[in-house]
Amino acid sequence: MSERLVAGQNRWNFGVLLTQSVTREIGYELSSEKLVLPFIYASLGGPLLFAGLLLSTVEFCKFLSQISGAPLVALVSRTKWIVALTTTASAAALFVISLLILDVSSGALVVIFLLTAAVIGLSKGINNLAFQDLLGRSLIKSSRARLLFFSGSVTGFLVIFLVLGSMLFFEVETPREAQTELILIGIGMLLIASLAIAFLREPAKSRQAYAAMDDQSNPLRNYFDELRIGLQTVSKLSWFRKYLKARVLLVTIEVAMPFFAVHASTLHPHTAPSLAVFVIAGSFGMIVGGVVWPRISKNSNRLTMTLSGLFACLAAIGALTLQFYAPLRMPLTHSGVFFLLAVATQGVIVSRTVYIVNATSDAERPYCITLANLAGGAFGLVLAVIVGSITQLQGAVAALVVMVPLNLAGAFYAMKLPAFGSTRTCSER
Repeated sequence: MSERLVAGQNRWNFGVLLTQSVTREIGYELSSEKLVLPFIYASLGGPLLFAGLLLSTVEFCKFLSQISGAPLVALVSRTKWIVALTTTASAAALFVISLLILDVSSGALVVIFLLTAAVIGLSKGINNLAFQDLLGRSLIKSSRARLLFFSGSVTGFLVIFLVLGSMLFFEVETPREAQTELILIGIGMLLIASLAIAFLREPAKSRQAYAAMDDQSNPLRNYFDELRIGLQTVSKLSWFRKYLKARVLLVTIEVAMPFFAVHASTLHPHTAPSLAVFVIAGSFGMIVGGVVWPRISKNSNRLTMTLSGLFACLAAIGALTLQFYAPLRMPLTHSGVFFLLAVATQGVIVSRTVYIVNATSDAERPYCITLANLAGGAFGLVLAVIVGSITQLQGAVAALVVMVPLNLAGAFYAMKLPAFGSTRTCSER
C-alpha cells in the first residue's frame, strides 16, 4: 500500500478493518481452539492425548489452506470477499459443534471436535492470509501495528462485557450450558465480521500480482507455477531464513494454551462459571497487552517477542504453583495464569505479524507468510503430539514443565533477528 494513500481513505479503511478485526477476534476468542474448545473437550471426558491436537489440527489445516491459497490471494482482484466467505465458514462450523455438544457420547467426542477443528482451520488459514494482505495494501505503514494492538484492546473489553452480560442476564445451571452459550455468542460476532468487511475500500493490486495470469492457455499450471516460484524466491531471502528459525521456536508459546486449559479443567471440572472466568482473564490480558506492547514494539518487535516468551514461562510457573499448593487452587487465582498467557500470546503473534508485514513487498508477502506459517505449523503439530502423549501418560503438569525451556529458547533467539526497518534488511531482500 502506497504511503501516499489519501488520509480520508486510510481513516475509512482503518475503521472498517478495526470493526471486522474486533468482531472476528471476539468470535474466535469465545470459541477458541486454544482455551474454550480444549476446556470443553477435557471437561466432557475426551482422551487427553487429543486435547492438544485440537489446536494443532486447526494450525495444520490453516497452513494447508494457506499453501494452496497463497496464489489465489496474490492474484484475485478483491481479497475482501475471501475474508467474508471464510469468516462465515468458521461460524457455520461452530454452529454445528454447539448443537452436537448438547448431547453426545464420549466415544464420538474425538471425531466431532477434530472434524470441527479441521473445518475451522481451513477457513481461518486463508482468512488470516487474506486479512494480512489487506492490512498491507489498505493501510499506510504507520497504521498497521496501531490497528492490530488497538483491536486487541478493544476486543478484550468487549469480550469481558459480553461474558459478564451473559452471566448476569442468562441463567445457566450446568457447565455445559455455560459453555454452549459462549460459543453461540461467538458465532454471532463472526457473522457481523463477515458483513463488516464488505464496506472496505480495497485498493487495486499492482500489475505484477497478475503476471502469472497473462497466459490463459493453462490457468491451473500457471497457478501452481506461481506458487512454486513465489515460495522459491522468498526462501532465498537471508533475513527471512533467520525469521523462519525464530518463528518455529516461538510457536511453542502459541501452542501452550490448550495444555493450560486441560490442566485447569482437571482442577475445576464442576464449577459452572470457571471457563467464563478464564475467558475474562484472557481478555483482560489482551487489554493490558494492547496498552503495553505497542510502546515496546514501536522500538523493537524483537524485544516484544522475547518478553512474550518470558511471560509464558511465568504463566507455567504460576500453574505449577497452583498444582502443588492447594490453598490457592481457585478459579479466581487460576485466572492469573491465563492473564499472563494471554499477554504473552498476543505479544508474540502481533509482533511476528508486524515484523513480516513490514519487511516484505506486496509480491513477497503472501509467500513469506505462507512459508513461515507452514514451518511453524509443522513443528507445532509434532510438538502437540509429543506433549499430548506426555499429558496422556504423565498428566498435564508434565506438559507444563516441558513448555518452560522451549519458550525460553524461542524468546532469546528472537533477539538475534535483524531489525525489520534497517538498511540491512532492505538490502537483503
